[in-house]
Amino acid sequence: MGSWDERCHDILGVIVDQLSAIEDIGHFGAVCQAWRSVSVEKWHLSIVDPWLMLAEKKDSDNRGFYSLSTKKVYYLNLPEARGRKCWSSYGWLITLGLDLEIHLLNPFSRSRVSIRLPSLRTLPNQYSIETSPEFIRRAFIKKVILSSRPSKRITSEDHNEKCVVMGIFSEFRRLSFMRLGDEVWTHVYTPREEGCITDVVYLNGQFYGFTSLGKLVIVDISSPDPKTIEIAEPPDGRSNSAEFYLVESVGELFMIAREVYVEYNGVECNERQYVRDTDLFEAYKFNFDDSKWTKVKSLDNRAIFVGVNASFAIFPSSYSECEPNCIYFTDDGLYGLMKETPRKDMGVFWIETEEFDDHYIGPEILSRICGPLWICPSP
Repeated sequence: MGSWDERCHDILGVIVDQLSAIEDIGHFGAVCQAWRSVSVEKWHLSIVDPWLMLAEKKDSDNRGFYSLSTKKVYYLNLPEARGRKCWSSYGWLITLGLDLEIHLLNPFSRSRVSIRLPSLRTLPNQYSIETSPEFIRRAFIKKVILSSRPSKRITSEDHNEKCVVMGIFSEFRRLSFMRLGDEVWTHVYTPREEGCITDVVYLNGQFYGFTSLGKLVIVDISSPDPKTIEIAEPPDGRSNSAEFYLVESVGELFMIAREVYVEYNGVECNERQYVRDTDLFEAYKFNFDDSKWTKVKSLDNRAIFVGVNASFAIFPSSYSECEPNCIYFTDDGLYGLMKETPRKDMGVFWIETEEFDDHYIGPEILSRICGPLWICPSP
C-alpha cells in the first residue's frame, strides 16, 4: 500500500480528471501546493498546441482564446486586459494601457496577479508631449519578452532575480530591460551602425537581438553599461527589406525573414491606413562555430509561431493539430487589422512548398488596440 501522500495525490487526480475547462483546472491548482502539482500534470495533458488570443470584444471583459487542438474558442473573463495592448511570453501577458503603465499578467491563473512594471515614462526616447496616449499605446512598444516564467506567487513587491523582462521600445527601436523588482527600466546602448532592433530572443542564458541591417548581436546586460555587441553579419544574399524574427528551439537559433507587401489604403480617424500582405517566409539556421547563417528549406519538423508574441517553436506530436515545417503567423503591423480588408495578414505558411493557408476563420480579429496573438497557456 502506498503512502498517504501517494493516495491523496491519486484522489486529487480523480477529482481533476472530472474537469474539462482549462480555467477550472487553473482554479483547482490555486488552492494549495499539493493541488497545484496535480493540476499542472492535467494541464500539460490538456494543452497540446498554442492558443490564439483573439481581439477584444467591444464593451466586454471576456476574451476569446482559439485552441488549435480543439478548433474551439474558449472565453475567459479578463478585465485586466481590457483596453490594453498585449504581448505574450512564457504564457504570460505584458499589457500597456492609456495610463501608460505596464503590467505583467498570467491570464490563466485564478489569482490573476498583476505585476506592475516600471512606468513607460522611465524609458528613454519618449514621444513629444503632444502625442496622444492612443498612439503611444499602439506604437511605442514593439515587443516584450521574458527570460523565464515568473514565480506564480510573485507580487509587485517581490524580487525575482531569475526573470528578466527585455523590450524593444520607442520609434528608434532600442532595447531596455528590468529585473522583476526594479523601479526603472535600464537602457541598452546600440551603436547606430548596427541599426534598429527588430527582434530579441533568450537562448542558453543570453539575450540575442537582430537588427534592421540584418546583424545578429549579443545583448550584454552583465556590465554597468549594458550594450549590444555584433557577432554576425546578415545571411549571404539576404536583403534587409524583410521583417525578422529570432526563434530559439532546443538550444538552436533560427531566424525567420518575412517579406511583406504594404499598400496605402486611405485615411481613417485622421490617420493614414495601410494594408499588409505577407508574400513569403524564409528560414535560416545559425551556426555558432563559424558565426554564419544557413538558409534551410525544412524546420526539422518544428512548427514556429511569430507575431507580437515572443517567437517560439514546438514539435507537433501525434495528438497535435499543428503541422510540422510550418510557420504560424499573426499580423504585427500597426495598422493591418484596423479596418476591413480583402485578406487578413495572418495564417500558416508551409516552408517546403511555399503555400499559405488559414489557421483561424471567424470574428474577433479586427482591433484598434490589440490584434490576435499567440500564447502558450501556462498554469
